[in-house]
Amino acid sequence: MVQRILATNDHISTVLLITPKAPQPFSAEDIFILEDFANILEPFEHATSKNRRVATILDSRFKKDGFLSQSNADQAAKVLENELFNTLSKTQHDPPTPPNPEPEKKKCTFLQQKVAVKSKSTRTDAIKALRQYLEAPNSPENVEPLEFYKTCPDSMEALKSLAKQYFCVPASSTASERIFSKAGLVISERSSLKPNIVNKLLFLNKNSFLYDLN
Repeated sequence: MVQRILATNDHISTVLLITPKAPQPFSAEDIFILEDFANILEPFEHATSKNRRVATILDSRFKKDGFLSQSNADQAAKVLENELFNTLSKTQHDPPTPPNPEPEKKKCTFLQQKVAVKSKSTRTDAIKALRQYLEAPNSPENVEPLEFYKTCPDSMEALKSLAKQYFCVPASSTASERIFSKAGLVISERSSLKPNIVNKLLFLNKNSFLYDLN
């Protein structure tokens, strides 16, 4: 919103100056403050937009079909691939080296040599895990995303770990806003309740649907 105001400020100022009884346009100091404000908030916008993008593609109901733009879907898939790579890099370790057995004569020496030099790539594992997930059928619309990851195969363990990480991020501030509104309904301006009592009243009021007093 602030960035949009800064981009259109010249036009807004022109309209305000030629409109009778209009508010005063932004001053130079106001613009300076808004520019600083936009620079401060930009990293937060970038972080939250990434979380929303990854959370969408991790939802088994949506996957890449949950994006209006194909380019956004491809970008989300690339971000998820990198996240899988980072997760697998932390969890995968080289297997212990077995003791050297007694040398024995093998007929297919060339095959044994190829198997011996074949290395496991974490990036390849990330790509395979992502492809396995995306190529599987989408979950029905009434399936909760977390229910899908409770029953997913062990091969999707890295995806399950990422789902725990990204699904805990609220999609909006609606829940916190409702808490503030609820406080206004529960507590009056003349109330002299202690803060810990207020917190308990809000908790009980907000979670009243979990218990039945009748």
